[in-house]
Amino acid sequence: MSHRDLGRLLVKIAALIIIVSALTSLPGSLARLLAQSSSHGLLELIGMTFAPASISLLAGFTMYLWAGPIVDRTLVAAPQVRRSGELRILEEIALTLLGLYVLVDGLGEGAYYLGRWFLYNDIVGAQSVDRLRMDSRELGGIMASVTRIVLGVLLVFLSRGVVTFRRKLLVLRPMRSNG
Repeated sequence: MSHRDLGRLLVKIAALIIIVSALTSLPGSLARLLAQSSSHGLLELIGMTFAPASISLLAGFTMYLWAGPIVDRTLVAAPQVRRSGELRILEEIALTLLGLYVLVDGLGEGAYYLGRWFLYNDIVGAQSVDRLRMDSRELGGIMASVTRIVLGVLLVFLSRGVVTFRRKLLVLRPMRSNG
């Protein structure tokens, strides 16, 4: 099995994890939607329910269906790898997949908290209070999702640099003697 085949397999496994995670989150989200007693803010609530799962499902299916091009174009750009570099490629693939997962999670969480903010503004706007005021939970959730999105993008696009930096740090580390 070549490193490209292994990379494609890992992308498909990560895609299935994202898909299963999205599908298992739907029942709780649907229960929240069905518990809504009034139609006030129903559109925002529907967005909060389906946007995170839709983003995750879209990303998961995209990763699963196009695992080959993802690996060929983004993960393994090195033309020919020597035997000693195979572990490096696996590290890059793992970091890129972690970045994709964090990015998708951040996008889904961001959609949820933006929906909550719109719902809050819809309810508060009917009471003629300052509409741009944001609850601390929504602000914290949006900040956390932006952090996840940035971290995910950095891991996806800088996985090769992170692995190189880590390996250079290991070279600089002093050797210990047994004595």
